[in-house]
Amino acid sequence: MLQLLNQHSYLITALLVLLIAGSFLLRWRGGLPGALLTLALTGLLVGGYFLLRPGQSTIQDAAEFEAALASGQPVLLELYSNY
Repeated sequence: MLQLLNQHSYLITALLVLLIAGSFLLRWRGGLPGALLTLALTGLLVGGYFLLRPGQSTIQDAAEFEAALASGQPVLLELYSNY
């Protein structure tokens, strides 16, 4: 559970902020249009996350990486820490 919160804390915080803002808009001046706008922004945030998150690599070992480098095609190498 803690690892889930650690890896997705930005997304969870953004969703909470949007939901709180939507509830204030619904109760204060925005009414239904303000709440619908906040709901749409929340949907865009969640959809953007699932659309843009990285997937599994097609290269499994160093030999495949070397072959990709030697192929003459551009190769994107992304380094990251898996915590």
